[in-house]
Amino acid sequence: MPFRFWSYEHQLDGEMPIAAEAAEIVPGIWYVGSYNYCCYLVRTSAGPVMVDTGVADQVQLYSANLRRAGREPADLIAILHTHNHRDHIGGTAKLVEVSGAETMIGEADAPALAALAPVGRGLKDGDDIVFGGTRLMFIHTPGHTRGCGMYLMPHDGTRVCFVGDAAGPYIFEHVRWEGDAEAFRKSAARMKGVVADLYLPGHPHQTLEVSSEGDPRLTQEQWHRYVDDRVRTMERTISGPGA
Repeated sequence: MPFRFWSYEHQLDGEMPIAAEAAEIVPGIWYVGSYNYCCYLVRTSAGPVMVDTGVADQVQLYSANLRRAGREPADLIAILHTHNHRDHIGGTAKLVEVSGAETMIGEADAPALAALAPVGRGLKDGDDIVFGGTRLMFIHTPGHTRGCGMYLMPHDGTRVCFVGDAAGPYIFEHVRWEGDAEAFRKSAARMKGVVADLYLPGHPHQTLEVSSEGDPRLTQEQWHRYVDDRVRTMERTISGPGA
């Protein structure tokens, strides 16, 4: 049965689910996160690479999922981060400690990561990242954070884009991160111009907002719909009472 995200509303013995078992989304790309924080494993000829590390208190779960995907945490050669919020960089220090993996993040978000773990490379828009025969491109999409970005990767004839929280989830909503509205408007237009075959989000609920099936592999149509909704929500929020 294909891997599906569960809804946040799904209760298990009266409690919100946390654990999610590893699953191969497409050949060579595995979901190794939890039911609330997305982490991905990419197999490359140079070694395994992780995209985002969730929160610190779930590292044991992510490590177990890496093993289920056939890789030890110590095998990681690199960790790529979509941005610097603690629910995306929280597990990095522990994973770097056991692996020595090189860390990468958008240049403007590097100081926050550096407070937790060494930063191997601060990324600029258009930077290429190469691991053997695997090449990813960093696309800078500020707004959610100043250094927020996405990773576009050709993979066995499929264009995969790790979008993280580039279009949310809570920019100017509820949590009210210190986002930049004007930067987000410009980035939203650019996000829709990034052509991929599937888009992988930073949180399961991002998928569930546009896919009742819970399939983590958002199509271009679904991704565009999600981005448009985030822009509308932001505009309502910043123009509403108390804004």
